[in-house]
Amino acid sequence: MRAAPPAACVLADCGLWRVAHLALPAVSLAALAWAVFPGQLQYVTLAALAAAGFSGWLWRRRTPLMLVWNGAEWSLGARQGGRVSLLWDGGCWMLARWHADASGTGRWLMLDRADAVSAADWHALRVALVQPVNPRGRVREPSAGPEVA
Repeated sequence: MRAAPPAACVLADCGLWRVAHLALPAVSLAALAWAVFPGQLQYVTLAALAAAGFSGWLWRRRTPLMLVWNGAEWSLGARQGGRVSLLWDGGCWMLARWHADASGTGRWLMLDRADAVSAADWHALRVALVQPVNPRGRVREPSAGPEVA
C-alpha cells in the first residue's frame, strides 16, 4: 500500500475555529455574569466583550503551528515523529489528536479548509489522516480481505 502524498496545513489560523475560540469564552462569561447579575444586560454585555477581547488578544499572541505529513511521518511544528489520529471529519473542518512519540503527550488539533494552501493540499491531508498506521506512525499494510470503498 502506498502512503498518502505529502501535505501540510496551518492549525486553526482562521475560519470556524477562530470564531469558536473567541465565542466560547464570551458566552461562558456572559452566562456567569447573567447568573451573578440577573436581568442586568449591561453587565452581561460587558463581560462578553471583555472575554472576547481577551481571547482575541491571546489569539494574536500565539505562534501558529504547521501540521506536516512528509509521506513517511508526521511533524507538528518542530516536533517530528508523532502520530495523528482523526477524531472528527466534517469535510471543511477536522478535529484530530497529536500524540508525541518521545514524551507521549497529546494535543488537540483543529484543522480548517480555509487554512490549507489549496484544495489539493486539503484533500491530501484528509487522505493522510485516514490511512491506516501502526503504533509507530508508519503506514500499515491492509489485510488480505476485500477493500471497502
